[in-house]
Amino acid sequence: MDHQFVKQGNQVFHLLENKLDTYEYSESGLEFVSSMELDDDFEYLSGDSSGMLYLSPGIGDVIGVKDGKKALQTTVDGDLNMHPSGEWGISFWVNSDTQKIANQGGNLTAEPWILTGLNKDEERKGLFSMIDDVQITNSHIMVAGSMAVEDEGTKIVVYDYDGNQLLKLGGEDISSPDKLGSITGMAETENGFVAADGNMREIQFWAKDGTHVGAISTEDIFGVSYPWLEDMQLLDDGSLLIMLTQERDDGSANELMFFRLTGF
Repeated sequence: MDHQFVKQGNQVFHLLENKLDTYEYSESGLEFVSSMELDDDFEYLSGDSSGMLYLSPGIGDVIGVKDGKKALQTTVDGDLNMHPSGEWGISFWVNSDTQKIANQGGNLTAEPWILTGLNKDEERKGLFSMIDDVQITNSHIMVAGSMAVEDEGTKIVVYDYDGNQLLKLGGEDISSPDKLGSITGMAETENGFVAADGNMREIQFWAKDGTHVGAISTEDIFGVSYPWLEDMQLLDDGSLLIMLTQERDDGSANELMFFRLTGF
């Protein structure tokens, strides 16, 4: 449950704790290129269009890696999801205050974003008591996590860049087809919104107006038995690259698998 990846151009970067692996990506699969050992363990990975990778340890300072070398040391913490431009991002960590991160020539600074006081009922701003994931799309900011209202469970809230709430995604009832568990990846496509749900082993789809379109079981579409959906990224061609892990039947190892999903 600790794997992260980012695809940039024809390369895929895979993060697991203190190791950052580089793979060459093609339609026929992934070919290992190199491995970079890091000084510390990191748990979250995002990137920007310049080729910079932002590695977050959660509790601790974010660093930047580019061209196989450490290229940035910051004083901001949390799990940082960076806008593709690299000019700004949103950092989060469990029930800590979210922060909006500004990048000024490689100097990253932080200020409170709209979701603060998550673990204090009397101070809370926003709907969340805990955050699972954040994804900045070309048009919106998607936030997934546990609602402060206990019986609402997990939801995804879509905001505009100014922090105005636009949509709330996810079923209210346990029998709802889009009842959410633990969100491990999100994307905004040409037709709507997509989320990978690790707990439910499903990929969920909503239209642009928030109407639930449907859910796909990973067993049905990928032929896997009991995987964990680790991470997901929208590619330039509109397809989704999805990373899963699953223990082999004989218990000898955990397998890391990538699937490219199209046709939605």
